[in-house]
Amino acid sequence: MEYFFEHYYRPTRIMLTALGLWPYNDSIFTCIQKIFFALLLGFSICLQIGKIITSVNDLDSLFGILWFAVPCLVFSLKYATFCIQSKEIRKLIEVIKHDLNTIKRKEEIEILKEYANIGYILTMSILILFYIAIFGFIMMEVLPKILDIVVPLNESRPVHLLGVATLFFDEEKYFFPILGHMTVALLSETTTIIATETVGLILIQHLCGLFKIASFRIQHIFDCDLHISVSRKNRIYNANIAEAVIIHNKAIEFSDVFISSLEASYFILYWLGVCSLSINMFRLFQAGVKNETHQVYASGFFVFCHFFYMFINHLVPQIMTNHSNDLYYKACNLPWYSVPVQFQKMLPLLIQKTAKPCKFAIYMLDVSLERFASLVSLSLSYFTVFWSMRY
Repeated sequence: MEYFFEHYYRPTRIMLTALGLWPYNDSIFTCIQKIFFALLLGFSICLQIGKIITSVNDLDSLFGILWFAVPCLVFSLKYATFCIQSKEIRKLIEVIKHDLNTIKRKEEIEILKEYANIGYILTMSILILFYIAIFGFIMMEVLPKILDIVVPLNESRPVHLLGVATLFFDEEKYFFPILGHMTVALLSETTTIIATETVGLILIQHLCGLFKIASFRIQHIFDCDLHISVSRKNRIYNANIAEAVIIHNKAIEFSDVFISSLEASYFILYWLGVCSLSINMFRLFQAGVKNETHQVYASGFFVFCHFFYMFINHLVPQIMTNHSNDLYYKACNLPWYSVPVQFQKMLPLLIQKTAKPCKFAIYMLDVSLERFASLVSLSLSYFTVFWSMRY
């Protein structure tokens, strides 16, 4: 099963390794990587704090910094969380490897492969989408310089760099150093958010696979050859019930470890995400009114990424909850009338055990599509308040 793991989880492993976050690497080079990225993210935040202290005098100028400063805080928080929770992430990955090695039934292995493939497709889709957008963003920054070479004018075209390094330096004089810093920072921050979030998606997809296997086992608890002895049937029924309960308990334990590891950071991200989305919508509309093409693209890209990020991070836990609910329906639909009384008495216990669905809850906040709609509504409300304060 090592090939199975390597094939489906390779993109995430490569990104985490590039960031120094792969939990199986603890070399000196990995420590240097972590220091480098921590300094890079810290430098970006310090530049923005310095600009806020020295230059902010109204709401427009404040939001002109916060539109990127708040997402930068999100990137830094995600990086710090994975540095701190490295052992817990490794423990969860070990559970995945253990499950791949211990689950032997062909149908159940296919279930795990199916959900691992979904995680792989989501990872590659997010990776390609975000890197294409980053490439387009950088090309827009370089376009005036390219046009000066291809179609020169009597004077150089003005540049409008949107990187955080433009806060204290002359854009024309230090164009390429600023562009280099901005490119490295954007690639690092984008890779951080993609790598850390796809780890979460992969873990939840594996959890969905475990619930699906538990559902499969419950559905086939009373499947056996009709022509065998009653005592052998009873042994098969007992074994099937035990296997279903064991895999269900495994899924619940996996969920508890996963949620407890990332609960605090996700709670902070919830509210940072709402603030960031509201601010970037404000900047998008403001840039549209002022006809600032660069800012329209940048803010539009950030608004799209916010909606996409929030939707995916609520859709996948919702699917997990639906898979957990399916256990209850499968238990209720078992043919209890065709089995001995001793097993009929066991079914209410099984139904009671599966009646409470497993939910991805962050400090009592259930992560679901309903919660996504609430957050979007809240973000729009804040945006309306910000826009009304502008006049």
